[in-house]
Amino acid sequence: MSEEAVQKAPTDDPRVRLHHAAVSVLAIYVRNKNSKRPSPKYKLPKLVATYNREYLRRPHDKELKVETLRDYLKKMSKQQRLQYLYFHQMKTKRHGLQMQIPSHQKNRDQFGEDASKIRKQIEIHQCTEPILYSCPKLHERPHGSAPEMYLRRSRATIEKHGIENVAISKSMAGDSGVAKEEDVVVAFDHSRIIIAINMTMRGGLEQFRQSLFAYMMSRNKTDTVRNEKLSKGQPATNIRARFGYNQIQRPTHHSHWTLEGERMPSYNVYDFLDMDEDLRYNIIKFAEGGQRFLCDNYRSAMRDLNRISHCVKRLNEAMGFPQSTSRFEYFDVVLTRNALLKKHMDYKNDYRHGYDHCVVYSFFCGTYRIAVIMTTRRDIGAALDRAL
Repeated sequence: MSEEAVQKAPTDDPRVRLHHAAVSVLAIYVRNKNSKRPSPKYKLPKLVATYNREYLRRPHDKELKVETLRDYLKKMSKQQRLQYLYFHQMKTKRHGLQMQIPSHQKNRDQFGEDASKIRKQIEIHQCTEPILYSCPKLHERPHGSAPEMYLRRSRATIEKHGIENVAISKSMAGDSGVAKEEDVVVAFDHSRIIIAINMTMRGGLEQFRQSLFAYMMSRNKTDTVRNEKLSKGQPATNIRARFGYNQIQRPTHHSHWTLEGERMPSYNVYDFLDMDEDLRYNIIKFAEGGQRFLCDNYRSAMRDLNRISHCVKRLNEAMGFPQSTSRFEYFDVVLTRNALLKKHMDYKNDYRHGYDHCVVYSFFCGTYRIAVIMTTRRDIGAALDRAL
């Protein structure tokens, strides 16, 4: 969150205003500290004094304390960061996931009674570096994330059922920076696509990550999928920002529209418009980079001209970027700490040819992990089929 965005924080609650200021100071301080040429203007005492003087000046506002922020930074540096991985389980046929995984197993080992239907598990080892990855058919493939120590417990299950297990890591990517296993593609920081995306952004990817982290920390919308703690000694954090197409709404809804007399799914872009201008711009540029990533690695990815002209352009216009080349229909940004993404399937993603894709950018800010998810909507495909 930029300083200008904090000044516009729509709240009169002194506690919330203090939180906004603290998050903004920490984001600016960490971004400056990690830059190639740190500026003395952004030392912690100077930032705290500036925010106390220019922002926390209402009668009931409380002052930021340098010692409090330093204690927080020291605590975060001492916390052990878990080694996360994403996993995708390739199946032989579709089945009802929730009906077949016992509740006592689905959170821990990520295997249940459906193990006999899984032919292969692909693990993406993120470690601590940012990754960009794509995988189709998430509407019918079980997937999730977990610390590596959890999946080690599943090795006996994998061997017992004859499931092939493949791990994708940075060492597999080589000089190209891109690794692929079947139709799962992972790009690391030194890949051409990441370098190209970095060049299109205001301030580059580093500023994008810090700004998005600050924005997410100012929110309180929780994610019910990631609702299990990994460590009982630490609180779990689950925060979401979502925008894009939803279900079909009543005619009085602000984004109600029809095509050839057929009611079409509505859209909601409030969370997107709540971001500051630079962050909105960078998210759109990242979506355009994600679109190129898909086209470079998959044939016929999102090429339906009717869908582009009638649906995608409408959403891009609503977000304030009518000329954008992004063809994604739904965005989900999730910030977590000490939380588990349980094994699940994304039934709302589209299954139609060329539109069964999902692109994810995952990175860490301290002990927090943020995932930017860009995908399609099944309801859009169904409504277009009825209308055209």
